[in-house]
Amino acid sequence: MIPLTLSGSMLLTARISAPDRPAAGVWVRLRVDTGATWAVVDPAVLRGLGLTPCGVDLVQGLGGPATPAPVYVVTLDLGASGRLDRVPVVALPIPADVGVQGLFGDNLLDRGLLIRDGPRRQWSFRLTRPSG
Repeated sequence: MIPLTLSGSMLLTARISAPDRPAAGVWVRLRVDTGATWAVVDPAVLRGLGLTPCGVDLVQGLGGPATPAPVYVVTLDLGASGRLDRVPVVALPIPADVGVQGLFGDNLLDRGLLIRDGPRRQWSFRLTRPSG
């Protein structure tokens, strides 16, 4: 499998969709966040896909209180690096000025290999665990 090359700022583009409607997905920019337990997607993106939450979990930022957040199940197409089917993401608002629609957190990073090539200022990620 060809690794997905990320920019020096650890951004990637993925197609997010409802698991039962992968052709109706939309492209989103995600920031790789090795400190985030969950993958996060802006609620507007999830509403635009017609998804409904499948549960709620408590999420907590640095120094902030735990907050309930809706959990959704999605499919993420990572292009040459593969596809993550039926993965959970939490819905939290992402400020528009940050230029991303979500975070690629540890629950997704645990399914692959993230490599940082410091001298070249490049990152790569490839799936090593089966999807699902």
